Amino acid sequence: MNKIMMKIIPLILIFLLIVTIPNTISAQTEELSQPMKLMNGLGIFKGYEDGRLHPEYDVNRAEFVTLMLRMLGMESQLPYGEKSVFYDVTDDFWAKDNINLGTSIGLIEGYGNGYFGTDDSIVITDAVKIIVSALGYSVKAEQAGGYPAGYIAVATSLGITK
Repeated sequence: MNKIMMKIIPLILIFLLIVTIPNTISAQTEELSQPMKLMNGLGIFKGYEDGRLHPEYDVNRAEFVTLMLRMLGMESQLPYGEKSVFYDVTDDFWAKDNINLGTSIGLIEGYGNGYFGTDDSIVITDAVKIIVSALGYSVKAEQAGGYPAGYIAVATSLGITK
């Protein structure tokens, strides 16, 4: 399997998990789905302070960038930077270093007003932008129109959004 496919498969798994998380929990038993068990076993999903994964929660922007860095094997590069680059990310926020690193390598951006929106649910267009950037197609996406249309076009051409 070529290198690009080795990168795309886990990214697609994460993307599918994000868009299907409301359906990954059994209403009666509250058991985790197989993909969530796999991601937990791989150390990508680590859970909350209470030790549970809480698949019923929406995934927020801070969590998604953290998941992507773990999947790319970059979390070990932390801590990254001393101060937060965003007004709403305090220096003691659990994902500050992930957000700073994700921003510095172009995975994610703030809202343009100095705010990141740590607790805002990740939206599909942001998830697509992060995945396309993680795969190294940011330049192509920017040439195709930038965020969000260019990233969606590149993701579609790569078969990520099918």
